[in-house]
Amino acid sequence: MAVAAPFAAVLASLALCAGLIAMAGVNPLEAYAEMLRGAFGSRLSITETLAPSSLVADAHAAGLAVHVWTLRPENAFLPVPLRSSDAPAAHGDLAAEVRALAEAGVDGVFADVPDTVIAALGRTP
Repeated sequence: MAVAAPFAAVLASLALCAGLIAMAGVNPLEAYAEMLRGAFGSRLSITETLAPSSLVADAHAAGLAVHVWTLRPENAFLPVPLRSSDAPAAHGDLAAEVRALAEAGVDGVFADVPDTVIAALGRTP
């Protein structure tokens, strides 16, 4: 019984979002497939190519805001082209990732190093 309520809430949320996505004229199954590809990767994953997908535009078309979390500077958390080396704990080019996300149109980010994000966006605290 303890698992049923949260599971039902997740299903209800997915159904509600599917309705909103459909109202925006986007196929919900295609939108969810794109989200899963982004979350779990594909052979053309953004972690390999830095190529933007239609996910942000599709979300905005459905009236949704897009927030990304948690941005971190360590290579282990960066797309391959932005890594400084094969060392997972070494810092790569987080500023470039922030700029790419801003260009993709994301509405906000959560980061472990907000000063890097602020500087990458050319803003002051």
